[in-house]
Amino acid sequence: MIGQTISHYRIIEKLGEGGMGVVYKAEDTKLRRSVALKFLTPEMTRDKEAKDRFIHEAQAASALDHPNIAVVHEIDDTDDGRSFICMAYYDGNTLKDELESGPLDVNHSVRIALQMADGLQRAHEAGIVHRDIKPANIIITPRGDVKIVDFGVAKLSTQTRGSSSTTGGTAAYMSPEQAQGMDVDARSDLFSLGVVMYEMMTGKRPFVADHEAALMYSIVNIDPVAPSSLNGSIPSELDRIMLKLLEKDPSKRFQTAAELRSDLKRILGSTESTHKVVVHPKIIVDKKWLAPIVALALIAFIFVFPPTRYLVDKWLGFAEPIQTYVAVLPFTNIAGDSTSQVFCDGLMEIFTSKLTNLHSTEGLFGVVPSVEIRRQGVSTPSEAWNKLHATRAITGSFMPESEKVRIILNVVDTRRVVQMDSKTLDFETSSLSEMQDKAVLVLASMLEIKAPPQVIRASLAGGTENSQAFGFYVQGRGYLKDFQKVANIDLAIRLFERALKEDSAYTLAFAALGEAYWRKYDATKDAHWVQPALYNCNRALAFDESLPFSHITLGIIHQGTGKYELAAKEFQRALEIDSLNADAYREIAKTYDMLRDTTRSELSYQKSIHLRPGYWAGYSDLGAFYYRRKRYPEAVEQFSKVIEFAPDNVRGYSSLAAVYSELQRNQEAETMLKRAIAVDSANYIPYSNLGTLYFRWGRYSEAAPMYEKSLSLAPGSHRVWGNMASSYYWTGQQGKAIEAFKRAAELAEGERKINPRDPNVLSLLADYYSILGKKTESVSLLKQALEIAPDAPDVLKRSIDIYEQLGQRDKALKQVEVSLKTGVPIQELERAPALRKLRSDLRYKSLIENLGKKP
Repeated sequence: MIGQTISHYRIIEKLGEGGMGVVYKAEDTKLRRSVALKFLTPEMTRDKEAKDRFIHEAQAASALDHPNIAVVHEIDDTDDGRSFICMAYYDGNTLKDELESGPLDVNHSVRIALQMADGLQRAHEAGIVHRDIKPANIIITPRGDVKIVDFGVAKLSTQTRGSSSTTGGTAAYMSPEQAQGMDVDARSDLFSLGVVMYEMMTGKRPFVADHEAALMYSIVNIDPVAPSSLNGSIPSELDRIMLKLLEKDPSKRFQTAAELRSDLKRILGSTESTHKVVVHPKIIVDKKWLAPIVALALIAFIFVFPPTRYLVDKWLGFAEPIQTYVAVLPFTNIAGDSTSQVFCDGLMEIFTSKLTNLHSTEGLFGVVPSVEIRRQGVSTPSEAWNKLHATRAITGSFMPESEKVRIILNVVDTRRVVQMDSKTLDFETSSLSEMQDKAVLVLASMLEIKAPPQVIRASLAGGTENSQAFGFYVQGRGYLKDFQKVANIDLAIRLFERALKEDSAYTLAFAALGEAYWRKYDATKDAHWVQPALYNCNRALAFDESLPFSHITLGIIHQGTGKYELAAKEFQRALEIDSLNADAYREIAKTYDMLRDTTRSELSYQKSIHLRPGYWAGYSDLGAFYYRRKRYPEAVEQFSKVIEFAPDNVRGYSSLAAVYSELQRNQEAETMLKRAIAVDSANYIPYSNLGTLYFRWGRYSEAAPMYEKSLSLAPGSHRVWGNMASSYYWTGQQGKAIEAFKRAAELAEGERKINPRDPNVLSLLADYYSILGKKTESVSLLKQALEIAPDAPDVLKRSIDIYEQLGQRDKALKQVEVSLKTGVPIQELERAPALRKLRSDLRYKSLIENLGKKP
């Protein structure tokens, strides 16, 4: 084709070829300028309707007129009907060419990304989505200008292949919604830009696999490792930007290219400032001030430059004797395949679990639970400090090499972001089972943990000498880390079972299998999974009674099934083995609360916090304890600490909103819930709580959509179904209300079968049945709830509603008296729509007056 003239274009040379066609450099013989001609494949333009749509979009793209978008001059056909696009020709290389020699400089990468964001912003504002952002579609001119090419071509590709979706794109750079064949919008381009940025700065793509199907799975399900773990020169803020771009849920990404541009500009300014040489006017200093100024400069240097500050602290003996609080961060998968990724995830789980069982003789050592690392999205040492107050972070990498495996372990001071120690461990594949014990001992040494020999032996107990069994176990732990996905739980169960086939006495595998079955029940509420959970936990203890983890897991199962006395015994046994186990204290506190032993419950919560002062969950649980007892000022204090220690966790905001609502600080409550939704729009709790807030204000028509949104995210909550039913009822939608109450009752019955001693489930179920006309069942369930928790404010409040609904006014009034004496706020009775008629009863008014209550 070279040398031919097509229309008024003379073909000069071939520039490249891809799945959508061939690109040539040509001369425009009319205007005497160089152009690029892209000849589309015949199948891409065979469908006239698809071609017309493409021409329309290309016309729109040609009108964008932006310096970072390649100019489209025209679209035409050859004599034999083959379509081609004439674009401006730019000297330079594609970004794909630039990356063949390895990653780019961080500042250079940011400048490229910023120009790409500029171009995308202009396109998105015009309603145009590129759909195929990748290095091959980015041209870098010799002056460093960025040009995005091929707007609209990806859409044509999909349409002409007969697809019903609008995916398009190139597999490695697709967004999760593209990979799943869903409709895409501007946020899909931003995800692809995130992939490109990641590759520019690390030389690796965030999602890799052996074949396309596995790649698609990785894009949809696997979280990428932090870019800074592959390139230490990447600042934490840039880490945050890239990981936000790569969020699976589009609502969690940057919502516009303009938002991204703003952050990139700030990053570029801060990173480039460290490389600028600034010339200042000469300053004349009186010699008498010279010594003080030098001293101040030295002090400033010490406190601004972290390594120096650390050494001086140590030299002067000022190193704080605070608790060493360790976060094991996600391991980097050097191999890049999906199997190795699961293995990396499993190592993170295992090292966290093993280190949790180690305690220094001074009792100043703790480990962040891995679930919190994932929940907070922590991937860098600085995030571990800022989000979790962990003082040390363990980072590492995993690399299989033929017949051996290499693990690199690093310990980082999170406050100063200084690497304290690093070790490289090599293991033969045939002796892989030795890895965890050796690695844990190495980590203990690197962290300077002075644990007694018996504690170290206990932490290493329950393992296996079978390398295959160990491999299955590690992979199972890797899948179980993300137990919110039922499919991952199923994979974990199968892998633990395979581990036990290889080694039928593998204690840790039995304990993990028990946990997996309980997670399965918790996710599905299917009682079928409870028995195997119990069986496998008991099997683990039969092999080795000295593992605290097994006792805690068994205690949680007993707790969840209403066997509170047995649960308490398991947690006590765990504490006998490990008296500094914060998880055991936190769980036994919950059990004491269920057994109505409030004094021991509160003390146990406080002990858990004392052992792990930087962990938000302890404050959250203690705050809930105070909230249930109407001790609102104390609850506010605890929930405020949750926000302090975990500002990206919705629980703190949602819980604080609930307290504000009780204190009639309604505007603050609404603000907190909206902040919670901004933090995590995929969490069902803040939507449900916002619905309850609107319901309390009498805004029932606004409450219903909030409950509907909540149920779209978590359809298995009977409480939300019941609340939504109430909002339907008070907006006159009785038919929808009854159906929703039936669903609420069905779900609550499932929970009652597992735990027949939960007073909240019993009283809520009694409430549903009172509305559904099942009077006998309602009265029986309410009686059980009141016997278990005779002074629980929520149960007492529901008893008034239920008796009033059943037409038993005398009993309702009796419960009003009990409730007010117990401390239920009169405001809760005054705003309840179901008690309107009761409030007009003279006996109710007399009770209020006699008890000195004011509405």
